[in-house]
Amino acid sequence: MKTKNEKAISTLIAVTIAFSILVAFSATASATTIYVPEGGNQTIQQAVDNATGGDIIIVRDGTYNENVNVYVASLTIRSENGSANCVVNASDPNDAVFRVNETPNYVNISGFTVTGGSRGILLHWVDHCNISNNIVSGNGWGIGLYGRIGVPNYADYNTVKDNIISNNTEGIWMYKARYSTIINNTILNNTNRGIHMDTYSNSNTIKDNDVQGNNRGIEVAGPTAYPCSDNVVNCNNIVGNSAYGVWNHPDNLELNATQNWWGDTSGPSGVGPGTGDAVSANVDFDPWSFTPDPCEAKTIGFWKNHEDSVNAVLDDYGPIYLGNDSTVYYYEVNDSDNATAVFNNATNKNALNMLAAQLLAAELNVLHLEHLNIAYCDCIDDVIDDADEFLSEKRYTGPGGTAKVTGKDKQPANLIKNDLDDFNQGLCPCTLPTP
Repeated sequence: MKTKNEKAISTLIAVTIAFSILVAFSATASATTIYVPEGGNQTIQQAVDNATGGDIIIVRDGTYNENVNVYVASLTIRSENGSANCVVNASDPNDAVFRVNETPNYVNISGFTVTGGSRGILLHWVDHCNISNNIVSGNGWGIGLYGRIGVPNYADYNTVKDNIISNNTEGIWMYKARYSTIINNTILNNTNRGIHMDTYSNSNTIKDNDVQGNNRGIEVAGPTAYPCSDNVVNCNNIVGNSAYGVWNHPDNLELNATQNWWGDTSGPSGVGPGTGDAVSANVDFDPWSFTPDPCEAKTIGFWKNHEDSVNAVLDDYGPIYLGNDSTVYYYEVNDSDNATAVFNNATNKNALNMLAAQLLAAELNVLHLEHLNIAYCDCIDDVIDDADEFLSEKRYTGPGGTAKVTGKDKQPANLIKNDLDDFNQGLCPCTLPTP
């Protein structure tokens, strides 16, 4: 039985929870969708001035010549029909096109072409903002994640995702920016750096980006008294950057830049062993990827058209056996010529040859993902074993052989082949619904 104090505490907790739910519901219920241009919202800035937290501003197609100062928290500003149809051009080229300044956290900006400013989109001393699906071009900085100078205030937990950031002086500039994610962007042909981090920009994740054609692709500076640490640069395409693919200040902790594609299967140049983009000292680049889009499985079509990637995997891990090599019925793939023969022989008219081709692609994917220390679908090893056993049972000996399946054997061949195909397309057959 509860005491009076316990009952009082329980009642207080219940009232607090109910009040919180009421506040959240009220905030949601009062959220307004504001269209630009419409009524008193002929510009984006007017819409921001008339908005309150939780509102959504939808900007119709057109070109808007203005600099937008966002000072309302929990605000979404997005185009109606995507970045190709909605351009925001700085009216003052010495200011940011979009400036989210100092207090408004949880702001989302998406779907614009942003051009002509000293900064394209500047997150200044704000947290939990999301910048996505924009084309940011022709600015000083493309996107800035910027803490406050001179005081211990940071720009934390922000996300920059699915943007094209090109032909700016600097691509993404991070100063006192922490715990943020830069993911799946195209960062292309910026004059100086694709991504620059300095002054306690710590614990950021740079992943799945195309960083190409910049002077330095990714630069982690200091200065010496304010080093950067615990940043992770993984699974990116870092190609064609003229000075460095990745440069890290010698006073920083070693930078984790493993699992990246450097433009060549031999790996990065500079202090690296290969001919790809250069890396500086103080960068951990091994293992590197043998393929573009490094942390993904690849289809038959990819492996068929990238013989250098096939050879790199086989050179590292030895031959692949299609079929059970403890029997006399199997085919050994020890170079790209063998692999190409298997892929060229794949046709839906012959279920066994198609199964062999999907099996070879899956085995190449498994070896490559293991090389990169990337976890993959739990059940695929069992599917590969089933495929090997099936090929040997049907006396498969390679693309020059005469083995084939007919009648009732086509169904199990196709089921195994489909599971392998799912894996090669980045899906996990053991988590998909049974057809």
